[in-house]
Amino acid sequence: MEGLKNEKYWKRPCSFKELSKTRKQVFLTLITTFSLEQNQHSLGLIDVSLTMDCLFEKEVPG
Repeated sequence: MEGLKNEKYWKRPCSFKELSKTRKQVFLTLITTFSLEQNQHSLGLIDVSLTMDCLFEKEVPG
C-alpha cells in the first residue's frame, strides 16, 4: 500500500489517544477487499487486517 508510507498513518493512533483522553491501547485495523501484503511499510503499523470474506463468513452453530 503506497499510502502507508505517509507519516499521517503513524500519527493517527497517538492523535486519537490524545483527543479522546483514553489510557487504553489503540489498534489500527485495516478492512479491505484484498489481503494486505506484509512488507516493510505495513509491519508495525497495521495491527489487524481483515478481508471482506471475514465479514461475511457464516459461522456454523456448534
